[in-house]
Amino acid sequence: MMEMLRVSVRNNAVSLRKGAWLTRTLEESDPRVRVQVSPLAQEEHDTEAGENLLWTALRTDAADCALSDASTLTTWPPPPWVRAVAFLARMNPRFALLHRSSVKLSDLPAAPRLSTSSGLARVQFDNAKPGAEWVELSGDLPTRLHKLHLGHADGVIEPASDLLTLGIAEDAIEFLSTDMLLPAPGQGVWIVFSLSDRVDVERVFRHLDDRKAGICAKAERTFTAQLDAPANCLVGARAWVQTKRLTLDACIMPAEGGVVQRLSISGAPEQPEELVAGLVDMFRHQSVLRQCRGKADRG
Repeated sequence: MMEMLRVSVRNNAVSLRKGAWLTRTLEESDPRVRVQVSPLAQEEHDTEAGENLLWTALRTDAADCALSDASTLTTWPPPPWVRAVAFLARMNPRFALLHRSSVKLSDLPAAPRLSTSSGLARVQFDNAKPGAEWVELSGDLPTRLHKLHLGHADGVIEPASDLLTLGIAEDAIEFLSTDMLLPAPGQGVWIVFSLSDRVDVERVFRHLDDRKAGICAKAERTFTAQLDAPANCLVGARAWVQTKRLTLDACIMPAEGGVVQRLSISGAPEQPEELVAGLVDMFRHQSVLRQCRGKADRG
């Protein structure tokens, strides 16, 4: 048993709070375990740079493991010398609506002043309920919510899992249906990574590994990787296992807004690779993906 487990996390409010939760969970389950959470150097909102810092911390032995929100990973799968040792149980994958006057979705005015950190949520929302005025609120999630209460916007749409992690899910007026807004691939699932040969780290996290969360997160992220959509195309995906059946629901849309195309596929959870390949093939024949590729080539 290692004397101290060093966990590397991104330097933002949600990741730090999830790291604190992981510390309590591990130390309560085994009094011999001591956890030290180390935030990365300031990333200045560069997601790819933050991810590289996670892998660097493992490679240079600055950390024993790295904790990351599956939806923030810019590449999948991770480098071959890195292994996912635990997929933590999935939190609510939906988007949440917060409104400073406690107005629900069905009661929003014709032109609400809304903000979101997710382009995926914005484009889908515009398709379902056109007319919103989108306001940019800078800063991390707590800062954006503070600006909401100051009246810089009427409402915000953010991942429910981030609110749950911060312990403020009760501030949400409504969790929006995935029939309206599909989440980012991997949203709500946190993954613990270590070097491939760190069997000791895997042993520590074995009891926290959630099989269904792993199946779903890997299916969503693998679908995104194999689809290989251009940067001007947004991708949403949600997988779930129910009664021995895996369903993968996904959508694609131009980042600047426009038509949202959505398809789904179901099959045996023991063969997720076949389902992913089948859905990718279906989307490759869709006009939105072809249009995005054409614009990317011309750009």
